[in-house]
Amino acid sequence: MLHLTTGILVSTSIAVGVVLIYFTQINTNSKLLSKTFSSVSVPKLPSIELNLSDFGSKTAQLLGEAGAQLKSSGVKALNALGVSTGGANASKTSTSDADSTEEKPSAFGSKLTPIYEDPVKIYAKKVDNDGKVSEKKLIEAALEKVDVNSAGQMQTPTEWSKAGWYRRSAKAGEEGNIVINGHYDNAQGLPAAFYNLKSLKVNDKVYLVDSFGRTFAYQITETFYVSIFDDDRVERVLKGEGVSLTLVTCGGVWVPAEGTYNNRFVVKAKRI
Repeated sequence: MLHLTTGILVSTSIAVGVVLIYFTQINTNSKLLSKTFSSVSVPKLPSIELNLSDFGSKTAQLLGEAGAQLKSSGVKALNALGVSTGGANASKTSTSDADSTEEKPSAFGSKLTPIYEDPVKIYAKKVDNDGKVSEKKLIEAALEKVDVNSAGQMQTPTEWSKAGWYRRSAKAGEEGNIVINGHYDNAQGLPAAFYNLKSLKVNDKVYLVDSFGRTFAYQITETFYVSIFDDDRVERVLKGEGVSLTLVTCGGVWVPAEGTYNNRFVVKAKRI
């Protein structure tokens, strides 16, 4: 135990000596530096008293004022764009500012028109007397684009199982009349895409799905036959008001000389 105590005292003495030598050296160097730069005139800097409490308060005040200005500018910018900021702070806006904001049209007004796309699918369901829509799809078909041929007649779908959307008519959900035709039967007399169109009645529903996957519902308002020999048949098919839908397929009896049926069965519907 004595040897341990003695060792600790010796180590402590050595450490103290090293520290004294270190500070002696620093003092010597300081005196040398003082003599070296004694002839250099250094301007006296003004005394600065730094109060951290005041500094923090002023900084917070400045930040608060800047934040309030940014918020005010942001609210005005949003109001100018027609975006309502609402909230409790909205009541602080002066009456004159509110009036001038309300009079300004939205900068995006002309860009807020709905986007309509081509219909890509059609299906229809029966509606009973109680207004209940059937789960069964009476008609279901993919759509392809059709135009008019060289004779000025509307083209028919290239496949029996598909219906044809007349590309010069309205798009799904768009203002105007959408015209879609489909085969009644195929070359062998078997049911084609619009074979069951004749079974649809007033108040039944037709649905169009566009290329975005959105579904638009239409309700049938009338059904009728038009002869292929009627002079106004095209006008009656294309005519429509508001957001409307016209479905067309063959009907009547087969006329070998014409290579088609003598009538067209037409379904008219309005968007709901």
